[in-house]
Amino acid sequence: MQSQLNKSKIQNYDDYMLTGKVLISALKYNHKVISKNDIKNDIKNDMFSGEKDTKNTDSSFFIPPEKDGLFWCFYVIKNGFAAYEYPGATSFVNEKAEKFKLIEYLRTKKQILKTKKIKNIKEDVEDDLANKSKIGMKTFIALCAAENINILFIHKRKCFELICEEDNPFHVIHWYENPEKYCYEMNASKEILEKYRHTFFKWESLEKPLKAMTAYKVDEIMDLCKKLGLEEKVSILTKKTKKDLYELLMMNI
Repeated sequence: MQSQLNKSKIQNYDDYMLTGKVLISALKYNHKVISKNDIKNDIKNDMFSGEKDTKNTDSSFFIPPEKDGLFWCFYVIKNGFAAYEYPGATSFVNEKAEKFKLIEYLRTKKQILKTKKIKNIKEDVEDDLANKSKIGMKTFIALCAAENINILFIHKRKCFELICEEDNPFHVIHWYENPEKYCYEMNASKEILEKYRHTFFKWESLEKPLKAMTAYKVDEIMDLCKKLGLEEKVSILTKKTKKDLYELLMMNI
């Protein structure tokens, strides 16, 4: 009788023990990592429109299916896929708990965030984590800065680079729209990273993608228009003054 009671008690804890049953259950959460060739054409065109040759790459891609895809990209970069795949890890309750932990953590990293010129942490970043269903780019960059993670963040033909430690690997995030999704590109080669850096328009800062018009020469603005793929729009401008070109840039960032 006593042995049956003990057995019953142990069975009650089965779901919380790292048993074979739990591990098999965890496989149901296996992430789907895909190659570039498997990505739908509309996504691929958005992500790789600036590349002349992308055949020689070992990159693979992960698109989180959760609503807050950008947060889960950060979570995977920081904690790895094993943590992401653990049963219950991506539940709403756990997501909110993780976000509140990060709010407290960010408060200990004020100096780092200041160094990286990330402003209005409480108003923007903490509000994202505490009250919004999805985090934005600024919050993602703040989290990566706090964790010393190098990031290349790409949206259409624009890229923002966060360098925390030169010797650390770079993680590439692609943001595309309609519908909004985030894609984590893993194992991007140095060649691919350099193509992104030199082909795409470079964000000047999180707060202001562009410098003031007076900071550019006409040729520089023309070059930025090319990086954004605006050659056709430039060609139909009646006038191609510095002001006209700059306004075209502003409308298409």
